[in-house]
Amino acid sequence: MTETQQINHAPKKLVLSLIKGINEDKKRVQSINGTRGEEIRGYVEDKHLHAKALKRVAELVRMDQEKRDDFLRAQARYCEYAKEAGLFGDEHTGDLVEQAENGELISLGDVMAQNVARLRVGINQAPEQDA
Repeated sequence: MTETQQINHAPKKLVLSLIKGINEDKKRVQSINGTRGEEIRGYVEDKHLHAKALKRVAELVRMDQEKRDDFLRAQARYCEYAKEAGLFGDEHTGDLVEQAENGELISLGDVMAQNVARLRVGINQAPEQDA
């Protein structure tokens, strides 16, 4: 760099003022979020509110209509793809009353008895493998 070149910098006072303002804003936002979070947790416990669904709908409200409509169409399609591919795992697919009447459901007592029987047989060490 030659002696005639000059580097421009933001004034120190401005930089420090902006840093202070950013940190104060962050503290205020954290306080607001903490208060809102406590309120939501209370509703989740007492009113059966689904917090994640609430958060997603709040995100949708902030989108413009065209983007929101595109998102909702795509989400429905992707969920259907995942469901068809079995990615959601074992889902309830039948009538529980019908399954119980047909003897397809195992009672909790039966499950406990099976577990006790397994414990009585014992747990065997896995055989050592040659390295």
